[in-house]
Amino acid sequence: MLRNETDTPTFKAALFTVFIAFAGIVALAAKIRAEIKREMGQ
Repeated sequence: MLRNETDTPTFKAALFTVFIAFAGIVALAAKIRAEIKREMGQ
């Protein structure tokens, strides 16, 4: 049952959404870390 569900467009859309959200969180964390590093350097 689960094997058939992994090929549905809904599952692919959900996976894509999770991937976009994860990429956004990683990018945000990297940006915050860079700003903290700049503040420490001054």
